[in-house]
Amino acid sequence: EMVTKLKQMGYLAIVVTNQPTVADGTLSKRDLDLMHQKLREELPLDDIAVCMHTEGENCRCRKPKPGLLLDAANAHDIDLSRSFMIGDWWRDIDAGKGAGCKTVLMSMPSNDHILNYDYLARDLDHVVKIVSAHV
Repeated sequence: EMVTKLKQMGYLAIVVTNQPTVADGTLSKRDLDLMHQKLREELPLDDIAVCMHTEGENCRCRKPKPGLLLDAANAHDIDLSRSFMIGDWWRDIDAGKGAGCKTVLMSMPSNDHILNYDYLARDLDHVVKIVSAHV
């Protein structure tokens, strides 16, 4: 429902995700593809961008680096300064900041130490309210 509302406001819905478990063999690429297929069936997503590198590979796409966001912006002609990175982890917030996005941290007890976000959302409805204030 949140994704649909955001899309109705004119935003694209793009998932950016680190999946190093594919590189280390814990998760098969086939299973990852099945999970993404399920996401696409359940949500009106425009794209899913994946980094399958491990931290030690020091790639440009693994969050907290902004490579996945920069690539998505290039592929979909996105103005990142008018975009939001919504996440629940410091890597999400840092990637969004690095790409020039506004950032929304989903509030949870495990991330109450994160301080560099632009907005703090208590739930998904709150995310829609935050974003709609900037349309």
